[in-house]
Order: sequence, then C-alpha cells, then structure tokens
Amino acid sequence: MARYKSLDTNPQFLSVDLARQLLPGTFAHHTTRREASAPSPTTAS
Repeated sequence: MARYKSLDTNPQFLSVDLARQLLPGTFAHHTTRREASAPSPTTAS
C-alpha cells in the first residue's frame, strides 16, 4: 500500500532584496534606478 506524505499548506514567504537581484547594466536595473530617481508627479509644480 502506498504511503503518502501530508502536504504543508501553510504559506511561506521569502524576503527579496531587489538591489541584490538586479544586475548593473541590465534593462531592469536601469528602469528601476530611473523610476526611483524620477520626481513624483504630485510634488512637481
């Protein structure tokens, strides 16, 4: 008879550090840096 393991249904979240995930020189790195340095439209006069 087969023995099945019970499934763990509790969600587990891992923290993500985007600064360490995005490689310098890539498109994603450039757009993230550009968005972070752009002025907010609500503060611009």
